[in-house]
Amino acid sequence: TPDGVEIFSDSQDLASIHPAIELGPDSIVTLSFTSGSTGIPQGVRGRHYSLTHFYPWMSEEFQLGENDRFTMLSGIAHDPIQRDIFTPLFLGAMICIPTAEDIGVPGKLAEWMAEFQVSVTHLTPAMGQLLSANATKPIPSLRHAFFVGDVLTKRDVMRLQHIACNTHVINMYGTTETQRAV
Repeated sequence: TPDGVEIFSDSQDLASIHPAIELGPDSIVTLSFTSGSTGIPQGVRGRHYSLTHFYPWMSEEFQLGENDRFTMLSGIAHDPIQRDIFTPLFLGAMICIPTAEDIGVPGKLAEWMAEFQVSVTHLTPAMGQLLSANATKPIPSLRHAFFVGDVLTKRDVMRLQHIACNTHVINMYGTTETQRAV
């Protein structure tokens, strides 16, 4: 904090107390919400094993590592935030967070990604469209664009690869449909 006081100083005495909670591969570690096809929010519980398996798999499957630069484009309540934050933390990689202006001004998000030499991003198709809309700045550093959530069209992929020619596009569907990825 600005005044130099540790945020958790009032809770330090709790650190030595064992919470007596058993964790195992089937323990619930995340709760994500989806409206699915019903339009009514439904909670989807995520198991611990899905996460402990996912991050090493991502690292190996896509050659991700500590030198990668990940975007954090999701809102805090949207399930891709789990990938946006925890994948780079697991890898010891950098998380790059744009400003609202970087996201909201057409063409600016591509400039921001190029400036920060982003190499990995998780996008919804809508965010991918926003990224490529009015974009004139190429993003040669972008190696992987992982799409989640909605229907991904060939047109959207082509528009992204036009500004990021080194990008490998992967459709991972959504966390609530697949636990992490397919």
